[in-house]
Amino acid sequence: MAWPRGPQPPCRRSGGRPRRPRRTARGLLGPLAAVLLLVVAACGDDEAGSDDPDGAPGLEEVASLGSIVTGVALDEGAGQLYLTERDGRVQRLAVDDEDGGPTEVLDVAAETTTDGERGLLGLALDGSEAVFLMSTGEGGDILVDRYARDGDDLAADSRTTLLRIGDRTPGHNGGGLALAPDGSALFVGVGDAATIGPGTPFAQDPTLLAGVVLRLDLASATPEPEVVARGLRNPWRLSFDPGSGDLWIFDVGETSREEVDRIPAGDLASPPDPPLNFGWPYREGRIEGPVEAPEDVVPLLDPEHEWEHRPGRCGVAGGGTYGGTDLPALTGMLVTGDLCSSEVLALDPDDPDAEPEAVASADAVLVAVQVVSDGEVYATTQTGEVLRLVPGAPTAEVAVTAVPAEAPSPPAPDDDGDAGPEATPGCRTGQELVRLNETFVLDPPPEEVATQADAVLVALAAESADPPPEIADELAVVARDLPPILEQAATLGWDLDDPRVEGLITRVQRGTGDDAALLDAITTVVQFSLAECPGGDR
Repeated sequence: MAWPRGPQPPCRRSGGRPRRPRRTARGLLGPLAAVLLLVVAACGDDEAGSDDPDGAPGLEEVASLGSIVTGVALDEGAGQLYLTERDGRVQRLAVDDEDGGPTEVLDVAAETTTDGERGLLGLALDGSEAVFLMSTGEGGDILVDRYARDGDDLAADSRTTLLRIGDRTPGHNGGGLALAPDGSALFVGVGDAATIGPGTPFAQDPTLLAGVVLRLDLASATPEPEVVARGLRNPWRLSFDPGSGDLWIFDVGETSREEVDRIPAGDLASPPDPPLNFGWPYREGRIEGPVEAPEDVVPLLDPEHEWEHRPGRCGVAGGGTYGGTDLPALTGMLVTGDLCSSEVLALDPDDPDAEPEAVASADAVLVAVQVVSDGEVYATTQTGEVLRLVPGAPTAEVAVTAVPAEAPSPPAPDDDGDAGPEATPGCRTGQELVRLNETFVLDPPPEEVATQADAVLVALAAESADPPPEIADELAVVARDLPPILEQAATLGWDLDDPRVEGLITRVQRGTGDDAALLDAITTVVQFSLAECPGGDR
């Protein structure tokens, strides 16, 4: 993720009602997932969304489940949405029933692990016959299970395990599931287990099912997984293009690039030998990756689309080819989203250099963007909302409950909004931090640590690229106990104009880090920053 530079963070919109920081659970995006919401909390709406059908697209809430929603699938004939919750439940929702709520149709929470990036990760429907679920089971094994449909419900006792991958870490499990248009095979995106060394990177090791797209032949009751492609980092979503039959892979990048890969339809029916190789970690997008490729490596394929990280954008959220009727201007466009900016994006699938353009944004952290069977677009959030992309709808607003601040009160601002003429940049950093993050406390309970961990990055972003020496020195000391990537950032002086630091912080944002050590860093930043205020408020 690219972090904002200088004292003024970028706003997605300006003017209007200000937003307050949103609390998010530690989940798929790791302990710093809420940082964007903290950064944009000072921003408001320049133009309120309207219900004008000819207006710009917006996101309309269709359900709120109260926990992280990881996947959406539509049974178009029955008019039913099926939703997966990360904690292990499947819900059913009637598309046209505005007064009805979701109905639980399966609960496998007791058999689902949810530490790290684990959980019930996604689903695919096989018409009215079955539902396929991808999850992490006891011990962290990756599972793909088939459940028979019982009318609109699922038969819990019909579970058949089609795939089990053991010996996994909690990170980069993948999650993409896509049923072939003819129903003959199921395609599965499996992540690289967040492991690139030592030795052969997992995504390049032919003995491992890691960093791959697999084909499961559904003609067999116990299909042998076939590797169609490897060299992927975390293929979070898969989607078939309805025109060509090609398979889109939405592969979450690391420090510099997001990418969308394409597997031609011909390679899906008969997987090539050796498998297609998209290069990770020898390549990230179309540039060099973090690991040097050996001389004898197979030809590495460029992604169909890639784009650089920029302030606010850091992770592709899935998507597909738009083929619905609600938004004709998007017909044939590749729709995707970003996990950090919470934007729904669109780009021309035939232009390999196309930059994704924002068409709507959510006010909660996105988890997934999916094009369902009728061609329409749904997005899900970490706070449990299921949103639909519709014409002329206001951007979805999500209620926020803030915890009372326990940090010291900053000095009263003067007429021009500053805390007096002697306020230093460090003081303003501390005040902004307290103002933005109303849940900030120097000694939070464990459930608040994830929210506090965001604060250190807000403070660094709100500061200049040249923080006061005492803050930089103290952070360097604290960093000795932080993960190595943060230690590297401290060594580089926390210079937010340095792309290496942006990349390192991105990796922290995605879930690598020690909560206690991060909390120490937060405490340091706030104490030193507020100490620079007139009167030395701490």
